Amino acid sequence: MSPISGVVVDVSVDPGEFVDEKEIMRIVQLDPLDVEVVVPAALYGRIEKGTRGEVRPEPPFDRIHSARVVIVDRVVDAASGTFGLRLELPNPAGELPAGLKCRVRFPEISSQGPEDL
Repeated sequence: MSPISGVVVDVSVDPGEFVDEKEIMRIVQLDPLDVEVVVPAALYGRIEKGTRGEVRPEPPFDRIHSARVVIVDRVVDAASGTFGLRLELPNPAGELPAGLKCRVRFPEISSQGPEDL
C-alpha cells in the first residue's frame, strides 16, 4: 500500500522478480500539486513562505488557481541571478494533470503592480 494517493507512472520490476531494496514503482501525487518556480534574485526577501500566488497553467488548462509558497530556496544561483520557489496547489478533483508549464503571478508583493513570472 502506498502512503500517498496518486498515479503509477513507472514500474521498475516484473512480477516474481526479487526486489531487495530496489525501487518498485514511481507514483505521482496529484493532490496537492507542486509548482516549481524560478524567480529573479531581485525578488529575494519579498516572496516568503505563505505568500499567495496565482497559477495559470498552459492551455487548455488556463484557468487561474490559487497556490501558496511552501519553500523558498535560501541560495541564489549566481550564474543566472535566480532562486527557486515551490508552491502548493490544491487539486482535490484531479482536474489538473502534473507536469504542465505555467505562469505564476504574485499580486501582493509589488506596490507598482503584480509580479508575473
